Amino acid sequence: MSRRILIAGLTLAMVACHTEPDSPDGRWARYEFSEGSPIPGVTHLVLAVPGRETAAAGPALWWRLEAFSGDGRRFSIDLLADGLDFLHPGAPPVFVHRYLLTDEDGAVFDYVDAATGGALLPKLGFFTHLTPRAASVDDPGLPLFERGSWLGKPVHRAAAGTGASPAEVSGARRLTLDSQILVGTSRSFRDDRSGRLYEPSPEWSRDGPDYQYVELDGDDYESMIEAGFNIFRVPEDHLKWVRDEPVWFLVRGGFGTRPDLLFRPNFFGAVMYMDEPAIRAMAFDGMFRRFRDPARAAEVVAELTRGRYHGDGSYGRGHLQRLLARDGWDLGAMEIPQPDYPVWETVASACWYEMEAGAAGWCMEGRYQPAWFARRMGDELGVDFPDDAEATIRFHQAFFTGAARRFGARWGVAIYGQMDRTAADLLFPIAYDQGATYFWFWTSDHAHHVPFEEQLQHARALRRHAAAHPRPDPAGRTAAAQVAIALPWGYLLDHYQLKRYTYHGETFQRGRMWWSREMELTDRNEAGATYGQVLAAAASQAAELLRAGTAFDFVYLRRGEAAPTGYAEVRRVRESGEVVVGRP
Repeated sequence: MSRRILIAGLTLAMVACHTEPDSPDGRWARYEFSEGSPIPGVTHLVLAVPGRETAAAGPALWWRLEAFSGDGRRFSIDLLADGLDFLHPGAPPVFVHRYLLTDEDGAVFDYVDAATGGALLPKLGFFTHLTPRAASVDDPGLPLFERGSWLGKPVHRAAAGTGASPAEVSGARRLTLDSQILVGTSRSFRDDRSGRLYEPSPEWSRDGPDYQYVELDGDDYESMIEAGFNIFRVPEDHLKWVRDEPVWFLVRGGFGTRPDLLFRPNFFGAVMYMDEPAIRAMAFDGMFRRFRDPARAAEVVAELTRGRYHGDGSYGRGHLQRLLARDGWDLGAMEIPQPDYPVWETVASACWYEMEAGAAGWCMEGRYQPAWFARRMGDELGVDFPDDAEATIRFHQAFFTGAARRFGARWGVAIYGQMDRTAADLLFPIAYDQGATYFWFWTSDHAHHVPFEEQLQHARALRRHAAAHPRPDPAGRTAAAQVAIALPWGYLLDHYQLKRYTYHGETFQRGRMWWSREMELTDRNEAGATYGQVLAAAASQAAELLRAGTAFDFVYLRRGEAAPTGYAEVRRVRESGEVVVGRP
């Protein structure tokens, strides 16, 4: 008896210190909540180490978490992992070969990352937030610890035993998801397919009739998925059409009745995008009407973006936390921020300032009109700019690629109903080739709306292009550029600086920076040059490079900031309008 006790003690000590794969014994343990459950209706957990098998790198362990309401299992997850050290407090993640989820109906799903072919884990910081942890590294029961926490609430082991067996995975539905190409629209409705009401144009109003819209149904979702859509923002009653498919979904409800949502790797979160920080400050709120300093306007946009993005409002990373609390979740002091969504913006050259503020991505509201844009370049800046669609697309995307490379963020483009048809046909393939992630459409509101049939056509064309031109980097990183055009920090260079418009009751006949009364393009900056001269110098460089077929990025530099590295050449536009060409 004494010898058996000694051996058992040594075994537990070894497991507590070192949980790489060894001979599993089918152990399980039942856990109860010491201070109330974090999920409404969930009464206890069962953790198990059901078995082992050989993975690509050698032996690996199966680990299981089951959440119960009384005698009924709400959901379970099964991992095949290189070890169980993630159960130690403060331990780093481990490599996972398989991730399976079993829902309350007994359906089993096997989630796969399209880029790697390996396991796809939930997006919400799986090892940081969603897995339990022991309270102490000295817990003698590890990996089936005696005391620990889950979702911010303490748990204690109430029972333990053996006999757990690996899940039956042969019948699991395999869901392979691509996180590098996200094709979607933000609406859960479409037009009635009666045809286009508005032809593409740089001018639009809400005075005419709007499209007739109908709610999406199961057949519509099936058609969209077949065409290549793979991200959907849905109301709770549409979950049944996307939840079990190889697509990403966003939802703002149902967390109380379906606690498995957070544990599904295809749950993207509650917030699809943060909406238009720059144009809202410029136009809707009129914040910059008296500004005289472009850099100060850029700082304000960055501050606004940072505050909203990291807040808990409807566009904030903390919004999911609020929704969980509304649905009865109690996470104690734990916070689960949503880590991955972009700013969706119409001011192309504000991309840099919004990414600098911490946005994880950026998507352009594309309304490109190449001939109109070239005319405005000539009329406002005196620049002979190419009037073809490809030049207009590459000019704007130079802002996105430059910012994405600098801040390590993702970027993308969206087609709006006003976009020139040739530009719309070229936009997704060109963006894909440059490393874009987001390929979106706007649905609703007069001329903004992209007819549903056109959305399907563009999605299919993108998927055909991607199949014929696989990207060399599976991570989808932005393609390299040879040249950087560096603008002074705070200067904008897109159609909002070039257009004439009526704004808060005033009609402006000439373009201006940040829609400020004090920064018309003919006004002079502190260096004595007009704002138009500075923008013309940068636009001339861009036009030259576009005609030569030379890939370039736009970047922004503060006063005294060194030139960026990673480029063969940097063409720095100073506030005097001078262009200094050099190598970093």
